[in-house]
Amino acid sequence: MATRRVPGRGQARTPYWLRFSLMLLSLGVITSTFVLVVLPRRFVLQAGLVESGITFPAHAPPFSPPRSRPIVTPPPGETLDSIPLGPAEAFWNAVLPLLKRGEYETALTMFRRYLAEYPSDLDVWREYAVALTRAGRTAEARTVYGRLLSGKDDPSVKLELARLARDVGDYDLSLALYRELVETFPDDRELYHEFARALVWAEQYREARSVYSTLLREYPDDYPLRLELAQVLYWDNRPVGAYLTLRNVPADVHESEEGTGLRLLLDSLLLASMPPCRSPIDRARTAVAENDLARAGQLYRRVLFSHPTDPDVWVEWLDFLQYQVEDLPAALQALLGLEALRDLTPDEQYRLAQLHMWAGNEVEAEAALERLLESHPERADAWAMLGDLYQWRGSRITAKRAYERSLALSPDNPVAAAGLDSLMEQTYRTIALRENPSVGTRMFYFQDSDEYGRLDLIAQAGYLRHATAVVVRAGYRRLEGIELDGEGGVDQGPFAEVELAHWLRLGTVRASLTAGIERLDAFGNQPSLEAKLSVPNASGTGITALYRHGPAFSQTITFESVQASLLTDYLEASAFRRIGTNWTLAVNGTVGSLHTTGNGNLRTTVGAAAVYGFSRVVSAGITTQYLTFADSAPRFEDRRLYWDPKTFWATGVRLQLSTIPESPWNLYARVTPGVALDNERDGSDTQWVPQLASEAGIRFENKRLILAGDLAYIRGREGGYNSFGANLLFAVKY
Repeated sequence: MATRRVPGRGQARTPYWLRFSLMLLSLGVITSTFVLVVLPRRFVLQAGLVESGITFPAHAPPFSPPRSRPIVTPPPGETLDSIPLGPAEAFWNAVLPLLKRGEYETALTMFRRYLAEYPSDLDVWREYAVALTRAGRTAEARTVYGRLLSGKDDPSVKLELARLARDVGDYDLSLALYRELVETFPDDRELYHEFARALVWAEQYREARSVYSTLLREYPDDYPLRLELAQVLYWDNRPVGAYLTLRNVPADVHESEEGTGLRLLLDSLLLASMPPCRSPIDRARTAVAENDLARAGQLYRRVLFSHPTDPDVWVEWLDFLQYQVEDLPAALQALLGLEALRDLTPDEQYRLAQLHMWAGNEVEAEAALERLLESHPERADAWAMLGDLYQWRGSRITAKRAYERSLALSPDNPVAAAGLDSLMEQTYRTIALRENPSVGTRMFYFQDSDEYGRLDLIAQAGYLRHATAVVVRAGYRRLEGIELDGEGGVDQGPFAEVELAHWLRLGTVRASLTAGIERLDAFGNQPSLEAKLSVPNASGTGITALYRHGPAFSQTITFESVQASLLTDYLEASAFRRIGTNWTLAVNGTVGSLHTTGNGNLRTTVGAAAVYGFSRVVSAGITTQYLTFADSAPRFEDRRLYWDPKTFWATGVRLQLSTIPESPWNLYARVTPGVALDNERDGSDTQWVPQLASEAGIRFENKRLILAGDLAYIRGREGGYNSFGANLLFAVKY
């Protein structure tokens, strides 16, 4: 009998070690791309685990998407788009309004408290010195600047100290610092110009002439520089040089009123044609021409005393205070005195608004501009200044309207154009902070005592351009539990979705549309859709509204609902508001349908919470929620597809401990014991059921990385139901 031979495999031409290495490399690249590409912290795919009624004590799942600080689930109904602030941002939000209102003592206390916790924040130290200067504590400010310079030879700090010394009259220190700076930065025109002005204030006219002459040789067409050099020559008793400097203005340069006045004055001095000074006001004008400002001030006051109702004298006194003495508060009072005598001209009304702005009186400046624009809406300069006021106040929408009105009247208005550009840059920075583009991965695990389990592995990447964000998510989901026939089963498959978001009204409203598809054996390819509208700050209130269509297992939390291909369509609205500095109030409501083909069951929930923060570490509050179903849940062989009480009303006390949010490492622990009034459809009596929710988490975040982990254990409902969850996140920001 012939022996049958088994055909042998052909020998591969590629060596086995090379093929094995290539296979390992391919698997490593694929696995790293899928798992190690991390989700951004704001756009992780939410697990959405909400009991088909309630997971006490919150309507939200055990874990909210990891956020910038710390990982704390928001109160029921808190908008998930409210942006938690970092330490420096929270500090500036609190201290800037105080500085604007001139409440320096309170602001300085906050500076000291913050710097005690974060002594390495050099930016805050620098602004602390500025605040001390504005508060009149120049000695303390100089100490702070000295401390900054002792740690690091920072040119910007050195410049601020030079300005402080100049303003308090310590010209020796100021000029010494300026000389060091111009030696270090010889090509910095603005610095060189500032040095020249400091020399003038120190009355060192000879060196000032040299600096101005150098600048004018490099920039011969710069008329303001030419005018300043002429003034220096005039004050240094060199009227001929001053006259020649002004006379040699290029033909294509427009001479200012101030320059014309100085040139005419010099001309009169040189020709010895000044009229004799017989009256006090003539002598005052002569004193101004001779730069004897103290004598001029005395003479002007004498004229005002003898002619208190002469508007022309008040106008001249105003010009003297503003342009010669540069005493802006006194100039403001002079202009108000003129307003008491007669109606101000449009230019004087605009000047009044300017002086109010420079004095920090933003409310008065805004009122003055509005009065001016009521009678003279064609004033493009007033619209531009009003836009600046609105922008500084944080009213971006009204600021944009003011800038656009100014540019419509005067397309070449540089103030309005610069203000609008600054406004758009500010808007895009705010949007970037809220979107925080990144890539990353997340793992979510959930298991309950009804033998339902869920495991999600998700990867995501986001892209932001100006006010539009695109986020792509993909992952793999595994579900297990009891099938409709009572046996254990598993269903699993991939899913993906794309979110397109756009910020409207200068970054104050976020509208997004998310479309996705999920593959499970029970469903096949099931699409999902979500439309969401968020207003992070509507006059201090965060508001969110959304509509979602898709598989219902994220709400029902049962494997039976997966096997029955149960879908959901629901609307949700929430609002969140801080009351004062300690209280937080939140409300939330959902209404939706859980349905299969041709059948639907209306599900309604309402929740509210009030939380009081005793400190930055300890908070406590009360939370309550109500749930009801219109009908009983569908059944299959005596198995209901989801938990469907007639009514379920839960109330509890929430206690939380957390570390200070500004630290790179943050930990939190929260426990919410309570009680629920439960009316089951299969039971005859309403019963009180004890409830307990507990969570803990840890988070690390710096400029590039986010690492986070959470654990939760929840016990409640009826029949000793309990569940456990875990959430891990690794993200890279860019």
